[in-house]
Amino acid sequence: MLRKATLFSMIGISYVFLLRAIGTFYPHLFRENVLLVQLIELFLFIATSSIVLFFLFFLKDYVSEQQIKIKNVTILVLVASIAMLLVHLRGLIMVFNVKAFSFLSKLHSIEPVVPWISSILTATFFIVFYKNLNREQAILRKPIFLAAFASALMLFVRSLILFNYYVRVQGFRWFADLPQKIAFTLMPILTFNFAVMLYFFFIFYKHVGEIKLEGKP
Repeated sequence: MLRKATLFSMIGISYVFLLRAIGTFYPHLFRENVLLVQLIELFLFIATSSIVLFFLFFLKDYVSEQQIKIKNVTILVLVASIAMLLVHLRGLIMVFNVKAFSFLSKLHSIEPVVPWISSILTATFFIVFYKNLNREQAILRKPIFLAAFASALMLFVRSLILFNYYVRVQGFRWFADLPQKIAFTLMPILTFNFAVMLYFFFIFYKHVGEIKLEGKP
């Protein structure tokens, strides 16, 4: 299942990047059609769930009981990914005008913080993973190093957004809320992050296919 989850993640991050790119160049495109917005939010929720599944099966099938540091950081980043999923679930029920899950409305106040914390834990995950690689994982050394660097850059972007939100009244909370000039400026970072993450998942997908996992299908 880990290999399938990795493939699912590649598709998921590709969708998110494509969405960000289109939203940057055509910011009003997704605001004119309610049905389109609903479909976008639905697929965004599915894309986010792919990351949750990756870390879940990474923890279950790949990390051994002896790898305490990797296990602990994976649990933390899994929790952060689930929190991100709940944030997107909130967005999903809002665009579909669903009155259930009223408890999700409480996420509004902490919503800007969740992506920032997720970025911190993602960067930490790759750093810890890199430091605990063994000889059999040599193929992962370069992609994990690049992923750690890209995650640090994304942490910078998230910090910028979070700083703006708490300093300015009604400040932007998501990348999609950024003024177009700033979005264009940050687009190279997002493109680099996407390319690196896709590279990591691709190499990891190949790596998992070459080893034996206890929980593999």
